[in-house]
Amino acid sequence: MIESVRQFGALREEFVEITLRHNPVAATMAGIHDYDALLPDDTPDGVRERCAWLRDFDQRLVAAVPWQDLPAEQRVDFAVMRSRVASMRADLEEIRRHTRYAAMYPETALTGLFLLIARPFAPLEERKEPILSRLMAIPDYLAAARANLEEVPAVYRDIAAEVNATGPAFVDGLAGELIRAFPGEAERIEHAASRARIGFIHYQEFLDRDIKGRVGGSFAIGERWMNYKLEREHLLPFDCRALEELGREHIERTRVALEAAAARIDPARSWR
Repeated sequence: MIESVRQFGALREEFVEITLRHNPVAATMAGIHDYDALLPDDTPDGVRERCAWLRDFDQRLVAAVPWQDLPAEQRVDFAVMRSRVASMRADLEEIRRHTRYAAMYPETALTGLFLLIARPFAPLEERKEPILSRLMAIPDYLAAARANLEEVPAVYRDIAAEVNATGPAFVDGLAGELIRAFPGEAERIEHAASRARIGFIHYQEFLDRDIKGRVGGSFAIGERWMNYKLEREHLLPFDCRALEELGREHIERTRVALEAAAARIDPARSWR
């Protein structure tokens, strides 16, 4: 048992370290500030690297840790970790959200900036440098991520356009706040902001013009993969049909309760 606990502890630390290194914005969100100056490597090569590591990690986790040898509380952690790995692998290897959801890239860039300016985890003077680094990185990040997009459902293209269109105005507000706080660095701040604006503008042009030949398909992941997510990601004892039946039961209960309440208030009128 002691060796199993030790092995699991080491793998648990590796999982946290590598997943946050792969996603610097998620690290910032989690309160880990080692990667605040970076955006993810969402190039096709970067995605392949994450897939390869997840496959290898999953195999090592199963081979090195007999879950039945773990204490009860660590068995729960083991189940949650395997669930998380399975979900991440499904999203990258099978559902391939990164090839369809065009909004994820401007969302990532904007979230990476928002977390640094909105959360006072350190003085603004310390947060300023990571903010400027992320601003400078946005054009290359958005340009490289385009290569991932293969078939983009029309609704996802529209969502991406709406999200991305907020980028320049958000950058304007962010730059204004930094310039007011650090007027002596106005030129440097505006240079970084200008690069970020250009990045969003070019991505908007890509969405409006270049992506037209890739628009198609459904946003739905399908019953098979929804069932997989319910079981492996959400750890629920339902498939799609059972979940729909449960939802319809609750809708009917709510309808009956509404009608009863309406009858008590005014029997002559319908609640509809």
